[in-house]
This record gives sequence, C-alpha cells and structure tokens, in this order.
Amino acid sequence: MAFFPELKQINPKDAKFHFGSYNPYETWECEGFCVNPPLFGKQKMLWIQYLYCFPNGFGASVIRNFMSRGNGAGLFEVAVLRGGQLWYESEITDDVIGSLTIDEVALVLADIESLNKDGKLPMTGERK
Repeated sequence: MAFFPELKQINPKDAKFHFGSYNPYETWECEGFCVNPPLFGKQKMLWIQYLYCFPNGFGASVIRNFMSRGNGAGLFEVAVLRGGQLWYESEITDDVIGSLTIDEVALVLADIESLNKDGKLPMTGERK
C-alpha cells in the first residue's frame, strides 16, 4: 500500500467495522484520507480495506473509499478473491458487489465461505 502513504495497517481487532462474526486477516484504515480535488464535496474521506481468507481457498476484499460503489451513502464494496487475487468466475458475481450494508457484507462473506473448490455455491439446504 505504499502508493497511499496515509493508509495505516491496524490490528484487525481494532477495525472500525465488523461484518457478522468474520475477522479479517489484514486491515487498512485511514480516517482522513486526502482527496485532491475534493470528491462529493469532501477533501478528507474514510478509506478502509479489510481482507478475509477462508479454508476453501477463497477470500474477500471489503472496501469503502472514494472509488467504491456506494461510498457516498456510507456503503461497502466486496470483491471475491481466489489465492489472494481478484476472481470474477464464482457463482456469486462476475464483478465486485457494491452498495452493501454491513449486514449484506456479512451475507456475501458467508456465501464466499461456502463456495466449493470450483467457485460454485452449495445446493439449497447444503449450506452451513
């Protein structure tokens, strides 16, 4: 994250937001991230990125920053990861999922956690 020197890696336990019972393995936050020229009438904005990893080999990146979908409304964006890289071939989405509330992020994380090795969701009734 050297290209954004204001971002600070913090202890995941100290994260500003929590999505269900999921704990990120890596957490980046900046309360007063400077944006020049100002966006949405603001020069300083919140920037977060939380990274999650699941035993099935998939993970997630949850962000909220000036480029994320729903940021202006205080919402979050989730991307599916496979092997630590963005992955657009799961049954969950072929893109990122934006404009999510905290509860909706937790539901998407549950779906990612339940993917099989091929990126398929379990059949109805097979989920945890």
